[in-house]
Amino acid sequence: MKRTGAIAWVVIGCLCMSCLCGCGDILTQIKDTASSVLQAVVTDGNSFPAAPPLEPLGEEKPLVEGLTPLSKREYYGYALLAKEENGTALQTVYNRLAAGVEAMDEEINLNDSTAWVTVDQLNMVWLWYCADYPQHFWRNNGYAYKWDKNSGNVMSISPEYTMTKEERDTNEPLVEAAATAILTDLRGLSGEYERELAIHDAMATAVTYDKEAKYAYDVFGALAEGKAVCEGYAEAFQYLLHQAGIQCLIAVGTGNSELHGWNVVRIDGNYYFTDVTWDDTEEKDIPVMHTYFNLTEELLKRDHVLDLTSSYPLPPCTAIAANYHVKNGSMVETFSVQQIVGLLKKGKGTAEVYLAKQTPQEYWDWFADNSRAIADKIGFAGKGYDCSGYMTDFGIRITIK
Repeated sequence: MKRTGAIAWVVIGCLCMSCLCGCGDILTQIKDTASSVLQAVVTDGNSFPAAPPLEPLGEEKPLVEGLTPLSKREYYGYALLAKEENGTALQTVYNRLAAGVEAMDEEINLNDSTAWVTVDQLNMVWLWYCADYPQHFWRNNGYAYKWDKNSGNVMSISPEYTMTKEERDTNEPLVEAAATAILTDLRGLSGEYERELAIHDAMATAVTYDKEAKYAYDVFGALAEGKAVCEGYAEAFQYLLHQAGIQCLIAVGTGNSELHGWNVVRIDGNYYFTDVTWDDTEEKDIPVMHTYFNLTEELLKRDHVLDLTSSYPLPPCTAIAANYHVKNGSMVETFSVQQIVGLLKKGKGTAEVYLAKQTPQEYWDWFADNSRAIADKIGFAGKGYDCSGYMTDFGIRITIK
């Protein structure tokens, strides 16, 4: 789901406000995370061929020299499986799924006496694998399976694919090329926060919200075609952060009461919510905001509702240190001429703030009433000036020139 912003102007120090809204909030359909499952019964599991030995999974290849991708052992769902009963077996099944989808196998054999799973366990492992592997953009969330009705063990799974192998082989280099163009600018950025911010801003600039795009729900649509809905944004963001060595998760739920997806990001050991879709303004002159960059759960809940049943349990997001506006001193608690003057000077006439208590309209009205005094303090004393603002639900970007 995409939310829209509004633009307001003050001209030559006099209030003259107007709002420009987009086409309105658009309901998006997140893929059915419960999966589309077709069941087939194997009457005698003893006659089903044994699964071949599982080859060790290799790590993701680096796309940019100097950037080491996140180890697959640190993928959140994979690591979480270790805490489950029979965790080692579940991780083995997870790896078989990942290897089989990578090879685009029509049927993945799971008949392994050291790692049998029930139908319910398979569904959990499948969902957690899907949430960890945005790079497998040719895979749908649905599957069929075969099981032994006597033991209850799953014998095999047949994933659904959205592309042929030939199409995948053609499209994968396009995704990698688009990702490389973004990741190249990260060289020299050693901090996780700085790398996340660079990816966030590049994605908001490069991707356009488009619910009609054929591959709007995956990495290929977002990166190779530059068109996506919230799920495509979130999966592409996760893919790029994994390439940059940063753990990233998918979160789903509702935003402003409509289906929506976004991310959880681990920065310097703490977890935060980030919503790139809602920070993408679609405005030519204001391509990106940071209203939803590294939020706590408390701040997220102002207009997002988490669905805690659709995938893996999410980690607590209570830290505030890596929030964009905390780091930049632009978290607004009270109306302050001194604060906005300092931010406008720092931003050479542009300031973006997050409103912890006031609404954007209340802040804009206050700013308009005090714009003459503010303009004087940043170098416009005795001069005319133009002032403009762009509002989101809890943020506002102000420019004075």
